[in-house]
Amino acid sequence: MFVSYPMYFMELNAFKRVLKIENPEAWDQAKRRFTLSELEVAYRVLSASKDGFFQGNALSPAVMKARRIAVRWLYISMGLFMVVLFMGLAASLIEGKQ
Repeated sequence: MFVSYPMYFMELNAFKRVLKIENPEAWDQAKRRFTLSELEVAYRVLSASKDGFFQGNALSPAVMKARRIAVRWLYISMGLFMVVLFMGLAASLIEGKQ
């Protein structure tokens, strides 16, 4: 888990860089719509892009590849967090019964 979260943020940053280079129109549209930090804009595009499009803009294959990698690390991180959370809850329940 301590490796997967930094890897997710590294891949989200890589997604941001590729998006800015490969699809500047999608980046500009997202930046105007969401006046947030660049990492937050990248996350919004990551979560709002469906079937290779973001608000009518077709995303390049390089952007979609970076998106798949970032989403994979996000799911790995969330899964590991849930495992740790479940283990902590199970340990507290076992301790409470003794």
